[in-house]
Amino acid sequence: MSVMKDLTSEGECSHVEEKGSIQYTHCPGEPIFEWNIKEEQKGDIVIRVDGSELKKGESVELKVDDTKTLSWDLFDAKGNPIPTIGFNAYIEDEDVVSTFTWGNYSGNVKAIHCGETRLIVEAGCENKGEATIKVASEEAASVKIDPPSKTELEVCETLELAAKVFDECDNEIETHPITWSWSSADTGEVDLDPNTGIIEGKTKGTVEITATASEVEDKITLSIKQSPVDIEIQPTIATIKVGEELPLGLHLEDNCGDSLNVWDYIIEWTIPEGIIAFDLENQTVTGVSPGGPVEITATCQGISATVTIIVEGSIVGGWVVFSAKLDPELAFNIFEDGTFCEGEFEDVDEVFEGCECWGDWTLVGKNVNLEIECEWGLCVYSVYTGTVNDEYNYMSGTFICDTPGYWDVDPLTGIEIWIPAQTITGNWNATKISDTPF
Repeated sequence: MSVMKDLTSEGECSHVEEKGSIQYTHCPGEPIFEWNIKEEQKGDIVIRVDGSELKKGESVELKVDDTKTLSWDLFDAKGNPIPTIGFNAYIEDEDVVSTFTWGNYSGNVKAIHCGETRLIVEAGCENKGEATIKVASEEAASVKIDPPSKTELEVCETLELAAKVFDECDNEIETHPITWSWSSADTGEVDLDPNTGIIEGKTKGTVEITATASEVEDKITLSIKQSPVDIEIQPTIATIKVGEELPLGLHLEDNCGDSLNVWDYIIEWTIPEGIIAFDLENQTVTGVSPGGPVEITATCQGISATVTIIVEGSIVGGWVVFSAKLDPELAFNIFEDGTFCEGEFEDVDEVFEGCECWGDWTLVGKNVNLEIECEWGLCVYSVYTGTVNDEYNYMSGTFICDTPGYWDVDPLTGIEIWIPAQTITGNWNATKISDTPF
C-alpha cells in the first residue's frame, strides 16, 4: 500500500493505517514530497564503542584528540536484530565531540574539548537510545594541594603532602606530574622531595610550600616548631644533709634529640614545703630539716620530670647515748654534724681503760641509725636503730653488739679463763644535752 505524505503534518508522525502489530507511518525529518512506507517495531538500541557493547549506565570516556568508532543496532526482546530502513544518529554538542565519516549504522567521533555530551540514536518514532560521552584533557588548568593532616611540624618530623591536577572542566588528571618546592621569609627550613612531596622539618620558622603542574600552582603555609619533647632532671634521686646545697641539672631535648636552652622556655616547678628550700634562679635545693623522700617536679609544655630528695639530720646539739644492758655501762657523745662520734667505757678495769669508739650516724625523718666501732672493749662493733620524738630531743631503740672473745681471771678460783665471743642485744636511748654543737 502506498500513500502520499501529508505536508500539513510536518514535525509529527501521522498514522495512516494499521494491520495487526504493523503500522504504516511517515515521520519528521524525511524529505518533503518523498513517498515512503515504514514497517515499525519496538525494540532496544544497542550502542558499541570500537565494536564493544556499551553496558547500561556506562559512558564513553575520551581524552582530547582521541578518536572512536561508534555503531548501533536495533534488537527485539529476544536479542534478534530488527531490520530498519534507517537510523537518525547525532551528537548533541559537537563543540565537545566532532563527527566524521558518519553513516546510517556507525560513525567516527573525535574528542576536541573537555566536557560532556551525548550520542542520540533514533529508529522510527518509538525507538531511542543514548550514550554519555565524557571528554577529559591532559592539559593542566589548576592544581590543588590536599589539606595536610597538620599545619605545624616539629623539627625532624616528616609529613607526606599530596595534590590533584584538574583540566579546565574540573576533571582530575591523575597522571599529570607535580613538582614540589619551598621558600621561607624567616628562619624556617625543611627538606622537601620535589617528586614525592615528603617534607621534613629542619629549623623552626614558617615555610611556604608550592605544588606546580605545568604552568599552574597552588601554595600552603606550614609552621616548623622546635618544642621540647623530652625533659630530664639530674640527679633523679639525691640524699643531702641539713644546710647542704644541691644544684639541679635540667635538660630539654627537641624531636631531633638535640639539647635546648632551658632559659628559652617556661618551666613550672612544683616544690614541696618543709624539708627543703629551692632557689629558682640558680635551680638549687638546700636541706632545711630532716625528712623525705619528697619529689620536685619540673614541667614544660606538658612534659614533666621529677627528682626525689631525702634530707638527713643533723640536729644541732650534743647527745649522750647509753644502755643499761651493757656491763660496764657504755656512754659516748654524738657530734651534731652526723659524721663522727666518740666515747669511752666507764668504770672498767685496767684491761679496757682508754677504750675509744667512733662511727657515723644518720637521721632520715624521725628514723635514726648509728654504726659504732671500738678499738678495745666489750663491743667491737654495734648497730643502734631507733626513732626520734616529735621535739627531736630524745632517741630510743634497740641495738646489736658483737663482743670479742678474751681471757679473764675467775674471781672464785683465781684461774685465768677464756670468755668466748658473743652477741648482746638490748635497748638504748639518747638524751639531748646541748643545743650548741660541741
